[in-house]
Amino acid sequence: MTILAKRPNLPVFGDLMVDLLEDRFFEPMRRNHFASTPKANIIENENDYQIHLAAPGMKKENFAIDLKNNLLTISGQSESKSETKEEKTNFTSCEFNYSQFSRSFNLPKNAETSKIEANYADGILEIKVPKKEKEVESVHKIEVK
Repeated sequence: MTILAKRPNLPVFGDLMVDLLEDRFFEPMRRNHFASTPKANIIENENDYQIHLAAPGMKKENFAIDLKNNLLTISGQSESKSETKEEKTNFTSCEFNYSQFSRSFNLPKNAETSKIEANYADGILEIKVPKKEKEVESVHKIEVK
């Protein structure tokens, strides 16, 4: 018989403590590489905007960056292989884990979208979005005739 109950809120240890208390501690991890969408830091400098996306364990080939109507979308997919072998009556199981994510950012009007650059190193995807040069407003008087 299953009883529905609210899980205890354990802020110090979170799910680890709950798993231990519920005797799920020794089950194989079934969570994907990204438990949620990768976190991003957005930095505004004088000449550009920078988006740093934490995505460890991926390859640069696994990223796709698209721009449509000033909406920058970053998506990625990684493949990790974990094998679980059990020696029971010729039974072997292999598990392939695929994780994917997608993040979108609205770019400001002063973004120079034709000059966006991306670089992936040490688990951080860095995207640089240059700012357009400030347009000098020309002020002139109009003579009334």
